[in-house]
Amino acid sequence: MKLVFPKEQTAFYDELKCLVQNQIQEKGISYYNRLLWSKLFLFSSLFILAYLTMLNLHQNYFIVFLISYFLVGWTGILMAFNCAHDAVHGAFSKHKSVNTIIFHITFNLQGVNAFLWGRRHKA
Repeated sequence: MKLVFPKEQTAFYDELKCLVQNQIQEKGISYYNRLLWSKLFLFSSLFILAYLTMLNLHQNYFIVFLISYFLVGWTGILMAFNCAHDAVHGAFSKHKSVNTIIFHITFNLQGVNAFLWGRRHKA
């Protein structure tokens, strides 16, 4: 059985949509675009740094290895559920190819098949 939401809009939905539109008009869309790209840069930089640290320091500094291991998992989840999710919904760029590349790279880094997840999520 497929989950179906009613087509009618509620007062909550209308108010929320109005608040979001006002917020975007107030700060400008470029502010939110910079925020998206900053989030991607921060999460991917931390992911790469933690991964490289984990690979290089595992023999001599076990606690650093454990911290790096935790950070790889944590930043990977942040990339997948923040950056990849925004990209699959076309939020990063008006160019579909840019969104697709970001989505596939960030999701596939986690071992999740981006193509299958994208098809399932949009269904």
